Formats: sequence, structure tokens, C-alpha cells
Amino acid sequence: MTPADQIRINTLLLEREEKFVRVHELEQAAAAILGEPYPFSQPPLPSNQRRKQKGKAKGAGAKGKAKGGGGLRLRRLKDGEVAYRVCYRDRNGEQEACYEESGPLLTLVGAQGGSLTVHSIDTVDTEGAAVERLWAPTPAEMEVQA
Repeated sequence: MTPADQIRINTLLLEREEKFVRVHELEQAAAAILGEPYPFSQPPLPSNQRRKQKGKAKGAGAKGKAKGGGGLRLRRLKDGEVAYRVCYRDRNGEQEACYEESGPLLTLVGAQGGSLTVHSIDTVDTEGAAVERLWAPTPAEMEVQA
């Protein structure tokens, strides 16, 4: 992938994240009008649909671990952990987001460059408190990002 392609993908990922934040804001506004949380159901998203993989034997790969982000591997959430929290800087400044799945995090880490820099990935509990730091850039990676 060329650097120009990587920048275009990073831009699209950031735009996608902004849209999800906007949806969350709209849901919160509806809940404020109602005076209680509204039970919004997540619509089926094309990106959540599973596709059949051709030519890959079942059971291949590390069970319970996702791979991507330049070889980064994240473990499954343990009891008491409800999400992964990623801290990063993009063109809008310092950002923080939580995900229940590791896939988007691996994509984000792998898409670093230009205005996108990931600082850390932690697991969090139901209160949003950090449970365990799973990833932070090494000193060598930090030099490359600078």
C-alpha cells in the first residue's frame, strides 16, 4: 500500500468515527428528551456482516486473538472487562474511544501515519476505569511517529 493510499484510508476511518460519534450524540439527545435512556437497537451494518473466507481452513490462526495492526495481537476481554479503550491523536486533537471488539483497534493501529497516532490500548471495566494496559508504542515506534 502506498503512503497516499494509507492517508486516504486513514481519512476515511476518521470520517467513519466522526459519524459514529454523531449517531451517539443524537441518541443521547433523544434520551434527554425522554428523560431516560432510550433502548436504541443497532441497525445491521454492512461492516458487521460476516463474509465467507475462501481457501482458508477452519480453525487456522490463533484462537481468541485478533491479528492486524502490523502484527499486533490483542487478547480477548476477561471477566470484569467490558471494552477496549484506545487513546489517539488525529487531526481533531486528542481522542479516546471504546470498542467491544478488537478489530477496529487493530485497523486503527495499522493505519497510523500522517495526522493519526495511537498512544495506548487498555481494557476497561463497567465504570470506564482502566483494568490493564495491552499496548503502547515502544520508544523506537515513538521516534518513528515523531
